[in-house]
Amino acid sequence: MNLPRLNFEKLRGVDGVVCFLRGANYGPLEFPAPRSNPYFAKHERRQSVFYEQIHHLRGQLRKIMPKGRKARVSIVDQAERGIDSLSAQIKSGYKKSSVN
Repeated sequence: MNLPRLNFEKLRGVDGVVCFLRGANYGPLEFPAPRSNPYFAKHERRQSVFYEQIHHLRGQLRKIMPKGRKARVSIVDQAERGIDSLSAQIKSGYKKSSVN
């Protein structure tokens, strides 16, 4: 990482940067294999769960959205139209978005 002004405190404010382990003269930092594997495996598991959730939510969205919906149509607008088409009793459980 190149720090021309050596603003270390600003860099420490970035999520994930806790401290500096080596100076510029030491080359890249390497972790021994046994120590790095658990961290990498945990990250991989988290990423896998995250992508499974995304895939599941996209699948659910495909089921409820009208077929052939154009990409430029707002999902919020589509959801509000769907809620508006429900009966008054069911509709009372939903709030309209105040995004606009």
